[in-house]
Amino acid sequence: VIEKLLAGGADVNLGCRKPPDQSPFLLSPSMRNIRSQPEENPVRAPGWTPLMEATRARSHHLIKLLAAHGANPNGTTAGDYTALIEAASIGVASIASTLLEIGARVDLPGDDGRTPLHYVMGKGYVEVMQVLLRDMTRSCG
Repeated sequence: VIEKLLAGGADVNLGCRKPPDQSPFLLSPSMRNIRSQPEENPVRAPGWTPLMEATRARSHHLIKLLAAHGANPNGTTAGDYTALIEAASIGVASIASTLLEIGARVDLPGDDGRTPLHYVMGKGYVEVMQVLLRDMTRSCG
């Protein structure tokens, strides 16, 4: 279903306006079925994008597929929440790394002023912290 939506020119950056409104991607059976683990926090903020959903679902394949079709790796919800903040919040280093590969910025804060690094430090996700710090040092050097 995701591939058909992409082939039809669906907007990969279209987020939900307000829950329960959702983009065609978020409503598709393919997106709902990719979640490999029960969700800790099933709430989606206004502006939640397909890339954020793929991040929450821990799907490298969908993240790369959406990016190849123009998904903005730094798109934000109404609260300036990004896909990288989501990856930091769920503590998955490999997903954070994939997002950084497609251009996500580690320095973008949410509206609460916290960056992805703040989220991982607060939760003690050392592997994600290492990925983020490595990216920060690469961008500085």
